[in-house]
Amino acid sequence: MKKTIEALGIAIFLLLSFSAIGQTNYVQSSSLQNAERYIVSPSDSSFIFSPGHRFSALVIKSKIEGRFSVVLNSEVVIIPKDEDVDGPTYFISLPASRQQIELIVPQNISFDLFSIQSGSTPNIRSRKAREELILECNDPIEYVPQSTWREGLPEPEYTRSFHRVFHNIVHHSAGSNTNTNYTQVVRDIYIYHTQVNGWSDIGYNYLIGQDGTIFAGRDPGTGSLDRVRGAHFCGANTGTLGVCLLGNFESATPTSEAWLSLESLLTFQLINQELDPFASFSHPLGRLGVIAGHREGCSTLCPGINVFSRLQNLRVSLASRIEYCESGLPKLSFQADTLVGVDETIVFQNTSQGYESYRWVLEGAFPQWINTHDAQSSYSTPGFYDVMLIGKRETTTDTLIASDFIQVSLLKDEPVIFPNPAQNQSLISVDFKEEIQRIELVSLNGRLVREWKDVAGEIKLPEIQSGIYYLNVISGNKSHPSKLILK
Repeated sequence: MKKTIEALGIAIFLLLSFSAIGQTNYVQSSSLQNAERYIVSPSDSSFIFSPGHRFSALVIKSKIEGRFSVVLNSEVVIIPKDEDVDGPTYFISLPASRQQIELIVPQNISFDLFSIQSGSTPNIRSRKAREELILECNDPIEYVPQSTWREGLPEPEYTRSFHRVFHNIVHHSAGSNTNTNYTQVVRDIYIYHTQVNGWSDIGYNYLIGQDGTIFAGRDPGTGSLDRVRGAHFCGANTGTLGVCLLGNFESATPTSEAWLSLESLLTFQLINQELDPFASFSHPLGRLGVIAGHREGCSTLCPGINVFSRLQNLRVSLASRIEYCESGLPKLSFQADTLVGVDETIVFQNTSQGYESYRWVLEGAFPQWINTHDAQSSYSTPGFYDVMLIGKRETTTDTLIASDFIQVSLLKDEPVIFPNPAQNQSLISVDFKEEIQRIELVSLNGRLVREWKDVAGEIKLPEIQSGIYYLNVISGNKSHPSKLILK
């Protein structure tokens, strides 16, 4: 009997020991109206969070930065960091509400975990086809009002501030690219901003779903939605209007529906603001464009490289649309991804107005001549290429030429110089998948020989002695040196 009791005691001890392995402690700390706060002290790198209620989004607030992820459909998804919040804060809206989820977190780092319950999502359908929005100049853009998407959630109550807008800031939510319940995402962001962060209201003025649906963001009360000051731009929101594209555009490209809605919305805004899309004005964070990305104000990837790289394209399209709206005359315009890989199919989207037929002339592409409204083609050789669009209307023929509009790249992680070796005063090309801000020609002893800014296409080498030099390609905050042999 004694041995039996001892054996039972050992078994119970082992059971308790093994049950403690990988155990993670999370204790509910407080309850908000639509969110619960938990204090988490992880003893392992992963744990199952099961708070006993359904939740649609998660927020993590930590004292130190770390990598936080969730497991969705057997795939590890990183929870994006929010750069507009003091202290390391991470937010994700889930594809569907659930009762438990696996989290992968830094080991032995305590943090606050908020589970958001944004409630039943009202059934909202886009009220206007996106292609109709292209033609609107004077009519207000169709959007889902706050009272509709916010149904069942508490209304914001605060004294609004209003201002004149000089800068239209483009964001991305950095969330899921497959979550099609856009109304739920907007509701989750609203609860996150108001109840978890304690802000007065949702930070953005407008939000745009991947299907092109536009949601009115910050509630202006009895004032103007287009002039109410938000909370979206690096703590310096005066003079700005924030538009957020739902999705993560570091890893995906925006849909044509979402992009057309963005163009239509900003066309209407710039006409009302009486601003040129190419203009810039002073701002507390420095000189800032009328159209700008979030990353131009603070250290963040927002709005994602696949949106940020198209902002110049956006300005061109907006200028054409505004000119068309103000003159009523037919205008040519188009858009496309300006950076593509070798043999990659590229789609040219025709956003022109008022023509009966079109002809594309695509330098260096195959096919090179296309007689359709939109066009698809590919390039086999790296370089910079012109794009020509010809529009015909009765007896009128107009031509739009965009010089060096397309960059065809090998999409290498480091710059590729060709030709290399090169000759004195010869033209060379630098192929790089990142946007190039500056190129420096440096001698072996570190002396700066020549500098080029706003590089597009080829650069001409100066007349210098033969030898070995370094060509420093500056992209963002990084320098990429490559050896250049000069014969």
